[in-house]
Formats: sequence, C-alpha cells, structure tokens
Amino acid sequence: MQASFNSQDGWKQVVDPVLQATCSKESLLVVISITNKCISSESWSRPSIEDVLWNLQYASQIQGTADGG
Repeated sequence: MQASFNSQDGWKQVVDPVLQATCSKESLLVVISITNKCISSESWSRPSIEDVLWNLQYASQIQGTADGG
C-alpha cells in the first residue's frame, strides 16, 4: 500500500472514490502525506501526535477554503 501512496497518482487507487469526488485534492494530499509518515517502518521517522493533529487541522482548513467557507 505504501508503494501506491508514493507514486504520483497512486493515491487514486487507495482513496475511496466518494472522497475523491467530495474532497479537494490538496486536502487529500496533506492527509495522505501524514498517513504515509505514520505507517513508516522506522519508528524514529513517524510524526508526533501534535504533528498529526496539526496536519489534519491544516487539511481541514484547506478543505474549508475549497468549499467556500
């Protein structure tokens, strides 16, 4: 699965089509990026919970902007 995330458009094979249709690409890419870091096999390279929360809040802001709010 991680290989799919790493290819340019591989995320499209992993992300639910409903999410692809309803979420902005930029917001999804932020979520995918932090998810990819969370599943890293090297524990030292995984983000802290604060980093995860910050990225999810950032993705939410991007989505809010894309939705016009």
